[in-house]
Amino acid sequence: MPINIFHPDQILRIEKQTMVEQNISAEVLMERAGQVFTDWFIQKYQNKEIHIFCGQGNNGGDGLVIGRFLSLYFYKVNIWIVPWESNTSPEFIVNLNKLNTRQGIQIFQNFEFDSISKIPAEAIIIDAILGTGTNRSVVGVMAQIIDKINALPNLKVSVDIPSGLSASEITEGAAIKADWTLSFEFPKLAFLFPENQDYVKNWEVESIGLSKNAELLETPAFRVTDQKDLSKIYHPRTRFSYKHQNGHALIVAGSSNM
Repeated sequence: MPINIFHPDQILRIEKQTMVEQNISAEVLMERAGQVFTDWFIQKYQNKEIHIFCGQGNNGGDGLVIGRFLSLYFYKVNIWIVPWESNTSPEFIVNLNKLNTRQGIQIFQNFEFDSISKIPAEAIIIDAILGTGTNRSVVGVMAQIIDKINALPNLKVSVDIPSGLSASEITEGAAIKADWTLSFEFPKLAFLFPENQDYVKNWEVESIGLSKNAELLETPAFRVTDQKDLSKIYHPRTRFSYKHQNGHALIVAGSSNM
């Protein structure tokens, strides 16, 4: 079946309904998302130094969980806590405390911007600064940090969505130029905008077990038809077939002037 695309507020309702149906907390759902990302990541990249930039919302909380899990697989993990106004999610605080009890994870807070430039070029940067809740252009201090990260030659991997990117609209402010993005459960409409080709170079979707019942309660804004869907209806042509043997098409087209 085609893949559904939902607006951020719809995804939030699906997540909340999932927590009710499955009797789980937001913290447990965050752990699940972090594990899914980690499993995907270690299949692609091994024995690397990792630098995770975390905002103080739920996307940053995902990043903290990912850092904790990657340390269990003997990655060298560095966490950069990015300041973003005064809104800190409870789940972020819980997972930051969990990090503080572990050995081998270096945490940078209140860092100088120029120190970002000292990250080794061979290290991988994981972007978990801002999530799908971004609803305005990123400017000021946050934009400066994003520009510093973008200026680095390092491979950049975003959690759910490149930070600064609006999930459903054209982005005008600063945003992470991600080489890969792993989106949870659903792709974001922004992934399909030609204007975002520099921010979303490659993307994949993995399920975090959100409720199918909750998904059915929402009307998708759009749907994506992928190669798997097309393969079910595509029939290879024989070498000597001709057009009348392969069906007919009705095309209705035009404009006000033609």
